[in-house]
Amino acid sequence: MPNIPAKERPWEPNSARREVGQLLRPAQVGLGRLADRIVLAGATAIDEIAMASPEARLALIGSATLAARASMRGLVLTDRDADFALLTRDVDFTYERLERLVRLLSAGTELIVANIDATHPAADGGLVPETGALLGAVKTCLPGLRYRAIGKPEEALFRAALLKAGVESCEAIVIGDNPETDGEGARRAECVEGKARRARAGTARETGRSPRPSRRARILRCNAS
Repeated sequence: MPNIPAKERPWEPNSARREVGQLLRPAQVGLGRLADRIVLAGATAIDEIAMASPEARLALIGSATLAARASMRGLVLTDRDADFALLTRDVDFTYERLERLVRLLSAGTELIVANIDATHPAADGGLVPETGALLGAVKTCLPGLRYRAIGKPEEALFRAALLKAGVESCEAIVIGDNPETDGEGARRAECVEGKARRARAGTARETGRSPRPSRRARILRCNAS
């Protein structure tokens, strides 16, 4: 692995771990074995809930890994009478889970969303549905629904990454493909903002042309005092 100084190692604020290595091309930038340095929205949301409301009753729409983390942090996992419902990128999301979540929210359970992105880029140039797509289904059932987001563009995820990296916001670069979440999050956290190239599925194959290069990173105002 290349010798990357700790303060220069990238951090990936997202709610899914499995495709991070492919998206960031670990063979080229040396990220293949830095999974422990990835800050995930789902895990951060659980930590935020546990710190603010110890032993809260939590209805989790998410993976077994997140369920284990919630239990480890002292939260009580339940399907009824929950204090909070946490919606994450659940790849096993079903109609039954949607129905159960809608009933909980209708009964007054507070909804927390790990990540409001609707999609993220796939390694093959396509799109992968994200937590925001699941949120869209819930909002269709409950128009006017109020919820609290933990992931991008909210500051909690960026604070967690900056804390782990041991850097000030002015020293961090946020690279993302979505200006409404990645870009806005960088602005709120007063980080340096870069923009990743997001190719449309099939464009290069159909036209034989490569996507246009991304813009240069734009340095934003920082306040490290």
